[in-house]
Amino acid sequence: MRKINLAKYAVLLLFVAVVVLFHKFGYIGHYGYDDMQYAKVAHDFLQDTVDYDDHYSYRAPVVLLTSLSYSLLGVSDFASAIPPLITTLFILVILFWILKDKNWKTILIALSLTTFSSWFIFWSDKLSSDIYVAFAVFAALAVLHQYKYHSTKKQAFLYAFLFAGALFFGFLAKETVILMLPLLLYVFIVDMIQKQDRKFWIYSILCGIGFLLTYLFIIKYLTGSFLNRFDAIVNNSYLNLCSYDQQSWRILLKRIVWDFWDMCVYQNMILGFVFVGAFLFQKNALSYFKMKDSFSFFLVSAILLILSCNFMCISFTAYSPMCIDPRHYLFLIPVVAIPASLIITQFMEEKKQAIPIIILLIGVSVLAFFSQGHTFSRLYLPVTLLFGLYLFLKPNKLFQTWLVIVFAIILSLQMVNWIKYAQSVQYGKQKEHIFKEIIQKNEKCYVITDEVQKRLGEYYTGFNPHSAIQFITFNEFAKNPNRNGKHVLLYNKHTLYLSKLNDEHLPYYVKNVDSSNPLFFEDRKLGMFMYEMTDLSWVDLTKYTVFYTINDFENLVPYWNDRHLISEDIKYAGEKSNKLVEYSATFEYPLDSLYLEDSNRLLIHCNLYCYFERPTNAQMVIAVENAGDTYIWRGFGINEYIRAYSNWWQAKCETEINANDLKPRSILKIYVWNEDKIPGYIDNFEISLKKM
Repeated sequence: MRKINLAKYAVLLLFVAVVVLFHKFGYIGHYGYDDMQYAKVAHDFLQDTVDYDDHYSYRAPVVLLTSLSYSLLGVSDFASAIPPLITTLFILVILFWILKDKNWKTILIALSLTTFSSWFIFWSDKLSSDIYVAFAVFAALAVLHQYKYHSTKKQAFLYAFLFAGALFFGFLAKETVILMLPLLLYVFIVDMIQKQDRKFWIYSILCGIGFLLTYLFIIKYLTGSFLNRFDAIVNNSYLNLCSYDQQSWRILLKRIVWDFWDMCVYQNMILGFVFVGAFLFQKNALSYFKMKDSFSFFLVSAILLILSCNFMCISFTAYSPMCIDPRHYLFLIPVVAIPASLIITQFMEEKKQAIPIIILLIGVSVLAFFSQGHTFSRLYLPVTLLFGLYLFLKPNKLFQTWLVIVFAIILSLQMVNWIKYAQSVQYGKQKEHIFKEIIQKNEKCYVITDEVQKRLGEYYTGFNPHSAIQFITFNEFAKNPNRNGKHVLLYNKHTLYLSKLNDEHLPYYVKNVDSSNPLFFEDRKLGMFMYEMTDLSWVDLTKYTVFYTINDFENLVPYWNDRHLISEDIKYAGEKSNKLVEYSATFEYPLDSLYLEDSNRLLIHCNLYCYFERPTNAQMVIAVENAGDTYIWRGFGINEYIRAYSNWWQAKCETEINANDLKPRSILKIYVWNEDKIPGYIDNFEISLKKM
């Protein structure tokens, strides 16, 4: 017996070590948006400068625990990672505690399904609210489970207090804990029908009301309004692809019918549900929804939670399901790991539900094959082959052990891929370069960079507004280049990617750094370059403009053809817009009239507003033709600029053409090519030509 217990604890310690080692070797740094906002709010809390108009300020578990860590260790990556790491380990401990009476193989399977789920391990050390929500949901279910199936029912108030406290903790962390409501309502109704645990629910409701009222009075004391947190959420909300209530019904239907399930497949969140789904292929499956035992409790919890994640609305004013982002659904992973591990154990020992398991594994593998990413070859196919092979083996203890070990190894491959990616990104090396070349010199200067690198730079300098080193974005500098002091241009390929930028999106002075600006640091392997900007003549390009036009489609404009459809139903400004069929209105301009010399470069910049109801392959096209022959053709996608369909968005592009590549009597043509002929509209089409 002692050996068995030691084996169980050894498994737990193994996964604790995995989480810690992943942080050491797989840490990829920060995304630069939500995480840096949490870091700033936590720092400001220590300075007693809380901004109550920022909804991040109300996510107390993240802010307070991060603040505590900063107060002890200072603002650093290590201090930022400690609270989520501890929270992650608590989740694993709760999982172990729930399954402590099972054998070590079941525990290893459950911990593998949880820890090696690629996004769970990824967010285990990140500055985010989602791991706290996962903990809150799982802790609340653990308390409810313990009371219903492993207690004498004599301490109803204590369990109710802990249950309501866990839910309140989740509410403080993030409002997405509301996705748990359908499950709780179902358990409550079942208990009321079966006339059980009524005292627990009464106490839970009273404790919940008490927590909420206390919280609202604290908010009232701090801000002057009971509802200031909710006002802050509304005021900080913005239109995006997850605003399903403000897009066409096609987008909403696709989100419910396909997108969520597709995300679960290619983001490695569906595997546990495959085994749960297979278990339901039996005659008495509905009887488990009475939740008579521990297994059925977590089985039903997993099923109702994933349905809630797909269908439940998170808005009080319109039907808008949760955004498709795996981090929002981390709480599903440990919950489903419990019934899935027990089902896999039954399969190993007695080959129960073997055929449904294999069929569903094959089905998910097929979906993964046609989906995004590499989960087909790295996860679903190997797991399907493993379980298929096991059908032909005698279920003895040796084969069971090998099945468990190989299964865990296959799952761990997703984590190994994260580690490989982290090693290629080398976030630590990036930070080391910035500290060595800029921050440690402590020389007064402006560091011109992308949005994410700017936020990281402010974080590195401890959010000190009086720091000698000020980080500003490319566009901020372009708007006001006349700043006294040294200017450093910092180009970082990784943070550009995180900022959703590529070289096409960068300002001209960044894409074409003049040779008079010395390059004082480069790491080509990382894609990092630092220039001292002594010549700023290329920042303001308005003085090089040789032609400008705008077509608002209200009247005929010179150099624009009139062979296009005009709409008065949907418009960005004025009374009309250009309704797209396949081609938009076309700008046609004789390039000989610019009198370009061979040494000149023609910089073409286009800007327009577009409206599409669903994803599109439409492109802004810049072409040059001579005698009807097109010899320069460049297309720039529009869809990447659309943050929410059925709304107007600005799209832009910029390109250069060398004058010596142009033929005499060439015509410049610029238009939108609506390749897939999806209904769309454009308005306020601007074009500027600059001679460089």
